[in-house]
Amino acid sequence: MEETERIKRTREHVKKVGEYIEKYQFNLGAEKIREFFWHEFCDLWIEQVKESINGEEIGSEKRIQYLSELLYLLKENLKVMHPFMPFVTESVWQELSNLGLAKGLLMSQQMMSR
Repeated sequence: MEETERIKRTREHVKKVGEYIEKYQFNLGAEKIREFFWHEFCDLWIEQVKESINGEEIGSEKRIQYLSELLYLLKENLKVMHPFMPFVTESVWQELSNLGLAKGLLMSQQMMSR
């Protein structure tokens, strides 16, 4: 997958949360996760993608590209959230697995490289 600005921002986010975990600053890591997922992923990116694919035919290249990127970013966010809320993230991951969009257990997935 092409390294888009959204993927770069997510990589920076994963790195920062990893640094907080290594320093045992779990409260800062949890706050960073909440802020990033709520304000960037949900408020900005999902809304931007909705606007970009509005009117696009199902199965169009543009629609597939945007939705594939969002799925990738959702999965990466679930991985970084997992140490903080394992039951919730594993449940969401299993729903993705049931749809054929993820494989295995979330706890066995490799996190995005920092």
